[in-house]
Amino acid sequence: MSFHHLTVPRNSPSEKYGPTFYHATTGEASEAATYFILTVEEEALRINFRCENNAFTTSNTYKTDNEPLYNQEVFEIFISAGNEDPTEYLEVEINPNGAVWAGRISNPDALNEPISLLEMLDTSVFRRRVNVSDDVWEGYVEIPWGLISEPDEKNFRANFYRIRSLQAQNTDSHWLGNKENCEYLCFNATLSGDEPAFHRPASFVFLKIA
Repeated sequence: MSFHHLTVPRNSPSEKYGPTFYHATTGEASEAATYFILTVEEEALRINFRCENNAFTTSNTYKTDNEPLYNQEVFEIFISAGNEDPTEYLEVEINPNGAVWAGRISNPDALNEPISLLEMLDTSVFRRRVNVSDDVWEGYVEIPWGLISEPDEKNFRANFYRIRSLQAQNTDSHWLGNKENCEYLCFNATLSGDEPAFHRPASFVFLKIA
């Protein structure tokens, strides 16, 4: 499998990546535009994102940090230090309501199963902002470097994901996304087959700080 190789300068924004994200299952391109920009700041990695063609943002019911945001619409970042396929990595999610989910994941076989949550993280350290207008939601989240790597690390593996609802949802309860009512999209496709899956570390792109 070929990988993206991203090189990000220090203290200035990267190029804008997108607009094409790919279905996790097949690798087919989605028609919904998704963009992100990376900025290496002194204390944190800043990810600015923009999710277009998103008509149902008001259906998202999770508003509190560390609720299971992954059941509905989110933008997600998986990242780990080093060049190898990681068996442990940081997962950070943000949803259209500005809520954040963050945890450390163990994935010893580098596959979707079995994975385990090593620990939930204190989300108060993640600076973030979200704006919703028409059929677009966009914003940023900052991940402190201390949660990702040792000082002076320059090589990382990462992937970026989006869950996009395809229909209005029942807002009387916490509805659950599935492959019938949502798209599961990846910057670098995981090619997970019949069921959408993001936890495929071999698909993480190579990210280098210049």
